[in-house]
Amino acid sequence: MADQKVSNIALLVDYDNMAIGVETTFKKERFDVTKVIDTIRDRGRLIIKRAYADWKRWGRWYQDTLTSSAVEMVHLPTHPGSNKNNADIRIAVDALEIVYQNPLIDIFVILSGDSDFAPMVSRLRENGKYVITVGVKDRTSALLISNSDEFISYDSMLGTVKQDADAGFKILVDVLSTTDGEDIRLFGIKNHLLRKDPSFNEREYGFKQFKAFVKEAANRGYIELKDDARGNPILVPKTSDRTADRTADRTADRTADRTAEKTTDKPTRNRRRRR
Repeated sequence: MADQKVSNIALLVDYDNMAIGVETTFKKERFDVTKVIDTIRDRGRLIIKRAYADWKRWGRWYQDTLTSSAVEMVHLPTHPGSNKNNADIRIAVDALEIVYQNPLIDIFVILSGDSDFAPMVSRLRENGKYVITVGVKDRTSALLISNSDEFISYDSMLGTVKQDADAGFKILVDVLSTTDGEDIRLFGIKNHLLRKDPSFNEREYGFKQFKAFVKEAANRGYIELKDDARGNPILVPKTSDRTADRTADRTADRTADRTAEKTTDKPTRNRRRRR
């Protein structure tokens, strides 16, 4: 059996933006890049890991955390009289350089909430790359989120975001209703969900894995699941929904047939009356 293709990932961190955002939003938290690495590790191989900052601003703990995770630290001195260090420009240049010099990279993970990255994300996607943005939920640009293939909130990695699970299941049902009643595999429905809303994340509904989220939706009666020949779960529209759809289709077809028959019969009857 042929091996499944493993994606190659480039992780680029706007460190100042993330660290300040985390510490401003969560007063007792320090930005820990290992939480992000652990979250995306199952997506593929992390080939490139770079964090950009003026490292004079960040102490030993921050730098040791990056070093222990084998993250390359790119030093960008802060301009005199300003808090800016042009990290956005450097990251954009590096990202496009990676596209052309390392075409094996399939996925870019951008850690930032800055809207300045939106054009770069669009250009990466134009070049066939899958882009995941990670940021603090309330400090990430809506434009950046909508331009990405997927958004993961750092909040969800801390377990601070918990939405009503039923609301998430209703979104799942809504997306499933657009698949024309076809059976669909887990990765397929997750892609549908992300196309509708790049910020969808099962962690925000209390589930560590999408598979657990889907199984609970089935347990609560929102969807139905069945296993394929290999035991992999497949989502299917609920039987009652399929029956209702088929009944509606048949009723519509019969109505259309009767209307057509009446239209065809009218001229014949009129000709008989004239005779």
